[in-house]
Amino acid sequence: MENRKIDAEKEASPRQAHMPKRKNPFWARVALVASLAFSTIAGCRGLYSRPTESVVFNQNNRVNLSAQELGFVRGETTLLDAEYGMGRRGLTHIAKDTNVTGDKRIDALTADFQHSVHIFVDGKYERSLELEIAQGEFPHRYALRVANIPGDGFLVMVLIRDAIEVEPTRLFMAPYSNGEFGEPLRADLTELENEHNGLERPLFVGYDLGFGITFIARDREGVPWENGYIIKWEDGRITKRPVSFMELMQCSCVSDWAASDEEE
Repeated sequence: MENRKIDAEKEASPRQAHMPKRKNPFWARVALVASLAFSTIAGCRGLYSRPTESVVFNQNNRVNLSAQELGFVRGETTLLDAEYGMGRRGLTHIAKDTNVTGDKRIDALTADFQHSVHIFVDGKYERSLELEIAQGEFPHRYALRVANIPGDGFLVMVLIRDAIEVEPTRLFMAPYSNGEFGEPLRADLTELENEHNGLERPLFVGYDLGFGITFIARDREGVPWENGYIIKWEDGRITKRPVSFMELMQCSCVSDWAASDEEE
């Protein structure tokens, strides 16, 4: 089966017709950012619009494979072997995230069009988290974060985007403690996506939801959003607070992401 490439710039979804235009030209934002005296901004390597993401379908990566089909064995399969095996099976854009919570290292692993995220504890496969993917949905280019939350345990955060844009862009979050997942939380990001004229190349910065994790992305033309958000865990729920792009540029992770040609 021949590869079929969908260019996000050429094939517009029904949602795009309702997306508002950006309020301010990107270059005006760049000029303003460059005028600031922050040392991290002074080292910025010339921000400009980046290519939008594309999606490639082929007969291998479109198959959703369970942990059993991938040959994962609890307590035996290593993260390295799992990642290698997924690549050998033709899965694309393998996404992973790592965090150390308490005395344990936690890894999350998935890839394009998969319906679950696989969890590894201290480098060995532990269990899989089902993501409630709809029939006919093609989730691609996952963004993952294994985040600390106040108290014991952590939160697995999964940004889900449908390649054919039928299902809404959303954040799926599952608390994990003592070897068990709790009731997942869900946040529809359609309004946020529309407000910023797209949600591409998303970035999470930080690992502590008590302190706050930064989230930012680009619009459909590859331009960074005018503002990002600080996401926090407060009283068992997720909150978000907008933060200007200029302020976020003080963080080297954000400035490097803004200047990078690589797709996350």
